[in-house]
Amino acid sequence: MASDPNYTNGCPYNVNGHAHPLGMPIASDVNTYNCRYGDVFVEGTLSGQRTIASENNIDITWNLTYKNGVGGSDLLGLVANNYVELYHPVSCTSGNSSSCNLNASFPNETPRSTKFQNPTIQAAILSVNHSFWVQRYDVGAASGVGTLHIDGAIAQRYRGPVGTTSSGTPNTGYVKQYVYDQRLKYLSPPKFLDPVASSWGVATWAENKVPVAYR
Repeated sequence: MASDPNYTNGCPYNVNGHAHPLGMPIASDVNTYNCRYGDVFVEGTLSGQRTIASENNIDITWNLTYKNGVGGSDLLGLVANNYVELYHPVSCTSGNSSSCNLNASFPNETPRSTKFQNPTIQAAILSVNHSFWVQRYDVGAASGVGTLHIDGAIAQRYRGPVGTTSSGTPNTGYVKQYVYDQRLKYLSPPKFLDPVASSWGVATWAENKVPVAYR
């Protein structure tokens, strides 16, 4: 209803026109989004413990780290029904992938081309139906975005790509540096799903008396 404070007449931004209150998608970005799908855009530093869940995708737009480091008490879970993906905007001047470059034009910010160099993600990552991957991993700035550092764990239905190589030399996307967070052997982010167990569990239980007729 129009009287509802959360009511919008259609999507609150124009996907094709790339107008978005958070600045994503940016002008000429070949990645597309839909405001009704339920995406999450996240970056920053976490103090405490939290799980972030998304109906659709989680887009990590830059470093996602713990305030107190991996050995501290901070712990983050990322759970997406579809993709957990590293935001990698590219613009193309033609349909040829060789014309695509990392887009450094972001509204209201210093150009962030260097912002995509050597990103760090500290989290337990779960993609329920798809993968953890890098958007447009096969196009954009060639051999110029460095290493993707992950401290945590990744659970996914399909192995997701983060870059390409040519004869062992990085070509597009990122080189991997994945380190398992040993705390996840005995700790779990709050409300985090168990990726190998059923999606339901016992919340409460009670013993019922056997009816007299069956005694």
